[in-house]
Amino acid sequence: MTDSSMRDKVVSVLVVSVVICAVVAGATMPAGIPAAQAAAPGKAGLGQNTRLEFQLQRLQLALQGQQLRLDMSRTIITQSQAWIDALKADGKDTSALQSALDAFSGQVQATQSTHDKAKSVLDAKAGFDASGKVVDADQARQTVKDARQAMKDAHEIIRDASDAFRDAVRAFRQANKPKVPPTPGGSQS
Repeated sequence: MTDSSMRDKVVSVLVVSVVICAVVAGATMPAGIPAAQAAAPGKAGLGQNTRLEFQLQRLQLALQGQQLRLDMSRTIITQSQAWIDALKADGKDTSALQSALDAFSGQVQATQSTHDKAKSVLDAKAGFDASGKVVDADQARQTVKDARQAMKDAHEIIRDASDAFRDAVRAFRQANKPKVPPTPGGSQS
């Protein structure tokens, strides 16, 4: 396998990975509590408790998915660095790509910090017992609200960072398109 075809495969895998990461991140974010479900403090009925319990379960699953996407982002960083190193070895100017990758890497760390905040809120389960049943509706509602907000913040950080890195890769590829020589005997317009 030639260096150029290997590099093309690495680039293809990188771009597909970034796109998949962005799509999955957007598709699995938990939805907000509809206004009709927001009961007055202390007036939550049995239905509201059941909703809070399901929301807790949903947030716990979404948190696991978010951690998987963060892990995938780290894999993308490693693969991207290898690709940039290969480009640099070929004499390409990769300073813009390296800057974008460094920024993306820093944002992944910031996302992990925000994600860990959501994890600590969900691990504490204030207002829920050990099995996830509501014992204090007001505290449970606040737990769900705080966890959802932290997860949303983490999602927004990684989404913006992924978009910026993807745009930098796209700009680099556009600026470094291989020059295709005209085909001999081809038609001329």
